Amino acid sequence: MSGEEHLILAIVSCKESFRREAVAAERQPRGRVIDQGGRVVSFAVGLRTHEIGIRLALGAEGGSVVRMILPQGLRIVLAGLLIGLAGALAIGPVLAHLTYRTGGRDPIALLAAAAAQLTVGLLACYFPARRAADLDPATALRS
Repeated sequence: MSGEEHLILAIVSCKESFRREAVAAERQPRGRVIDQGGRVVSFAVGLRTHEIGIRLALGAEGGSVVRMILPQGLRIVLAGLLIGLAGALAIGPVLAHLTYRTGGRDPIALLAAAAAQLTVGLLACYFPARRAADLDPATALRS
């Protein structure tokens, strides 16, 4: 099998995996933001299903799989958090007249928003990572 055929099979397999997870996500409603963030991480995990199956078949614990996937998703969350904080600090003074009893650069409001985003991002990364840790190695290697 050539490299191009292998790539096509991997893409088709990933699309099917993403479709199955989308159907499963519709059956188990969660918060809209967590669901969307979880789909991005689920897609990334779906691309690595074969690798995760090999790791699990060789004896990796579920916790080590979670620790492998979680930091990758959290990097995206932290990048978004830093960009959002920079944007809030830049545009805060312009929008200060729209806020009630807070300035455009109120540290408590900014920290509360950052904590909320970090919490939602952590949950959006944890659910797909936990699902990947529960993969059956034989099924993952067959796909």
